[in-house]
Amino acid sequence: MSHLESLIREFGISSKQLANYLSVDCSLVSKWKSGKRKISSEYGNRIAELFLKLDAKNSYGRVNKICGFDVSRDQTFQEQIQKLEYWILSSSPAGGNHSLEQYLPAGTESGNFYAFYGEEGKRTAVNIFLEYILNCEEKTTLWLYGREDNKWFDDEDFIKSWQKKNIQIVRNKHNINVIHPIDRRLRQVANSLFCWLPIHLVGDARAYYIPQYLTPDIKETIFLAEDKVVIIGISSDRYTKKSVTYLTANKAVLQNCSAILQDIFSTSHNLFEHMGFEQDGKFFTQFRKVIADNRKVFYFSGAPILYMLSLEMLEKLLTVNDLTEEMQRKCRIVIGQTSEEALNSVEEKPLITYVIQTGQLRELLRMDSVMMRFLSHCVGFPVYAPRELFRDMMRMAAEKFLVSDGFEILLTDRTLIHSYEKVALCVKEKNMACIVGTQHHTEEGACALVTTEDFTISALYHSCQQFVESHSPQQREKAAVYKELLRLIEEST
Repeated sequence: MSHLESLIREFGISSKQLANYLSVDCSLVSKWKSGKRKISSEYGNRIAELFLKLDAKNSYGRVNKICGFDVSRDQTFQEQIQKLEYWILSSSPAGGNHSLEQYLPAGTESGNFYAFYGEEGKRTAVNIFLEYILNCEEKTTLWLYGREDNKWFDDEDFIKSWQKKNIQIVRNKHNINVIHPIDRRLRQVANSLFCWLPIHLVGDARAYYIPQYLTPDIKETIFLAEDKVVIIGISSDRYTKKSVTYLTANKAVLQNCSAILQDIFSTSHNLFEHMGFEQDGKFFTQFRKVIADNRKVFYFSGAPILYMLSLEMLEKLLTVNDLTEEMQRKCRIVIGQTSEEALNSVEEKPLITYVIQTGQLRELLRMDSVMMRFLSHCVGFPVYAPRELFRDMMRMAAEKFLVSDGFEILLTDRTLIHSYEKVALCVKEKNMACIVGTQHHTEEGACALVTTEDFTISALYHSCQQFVESHSPQQREKAAVYKELLRLIEEST
């Protein structure tokens, strides 16, 4: 019995009723129930939303009973939908078969190779590839290498669906190895990285780059799920006809693509160093570069804290956290070099621009306890600020901002990074970039990425700068920002 059929039986819904709700043919629902056809992510999302709404008054008790996991009210409704959607999509087809053909669009001609045309065709091929992997029970390694232009990636709805599927793939314990081309335009490199960052932060998704800068006439794409399926695309800037993307599970082709990718990856370098709450000081060593010289810094996070607070204020964190003497000692070493006093001791101070998404700031101000993410990674263990202390920190930061020339704050309702609320970014011009994915309220995803690769830093810095400059000067005017910060703080009390 498929997962969808289990839900339908539990709630007593007929196939016709579900078909009418989704505006699809009743025969399609029957094929979904039997496992003869795979449910697309679009319909999976709507089906999950339907059953959650039907079970809301019951606190999701019936859904939890059928699924065997907890859909909690502590999660947002979108998170609940996503969790149930993946459960619905993960049901095995009838008879236990798992073939590539079941994921192909209706009417696709059978054969060893399947061809998809143009940018929409490439998106279709990638979706089939990801859907197939999502339903592989055994651990699978994906090798992704693409040098073609990324016009097929210029679709906001597709990006959201693509990102969600890749995050679930790594959460399902599959591995992803991806080479990020860094010989493109700065904007292209940054846009690709912003889409990938949340994926690199949640599981075993490793980023690589090739140090040589190449501009070949023939450009190729190879997305390989080892021993299972591969996408192949070949194009040229000189060839103007509609591009073709091939999808195949042919064993000989899989073996040849594997050999090619092994050779390509053998010449690549790690793009990011992955760090958790390791107590080896590596993250702190990199983060100290923020005030190493007077180059500018962009700091995308939930609140303007570090380097705007006095040592005395930061010391208060020690008294409200249950820390051993050794942990307190480590904290004092770190806060002594991330405080206002530490910044003032630097002869040529950098200008630090804090970019604060107002929706995220409101959420932080409502939390009972806020994890200080960058500080936690610096010391090697989580450090929290209770609500009142966090508000006091914000008030002090606002006061320092008003009288200091070393800080700039942009309050904005726009975002730069997909899944922005779960990602913090610090970029120092020509120096380093740190990305933190740790949650503010929990240690989930306690991961940080650090890169010192020159072109990647330039791409991220350039995008940060363009984002800030796309706002009017009035939105960064000190008195107005100060007044709005205080209003947001008081609004939360």
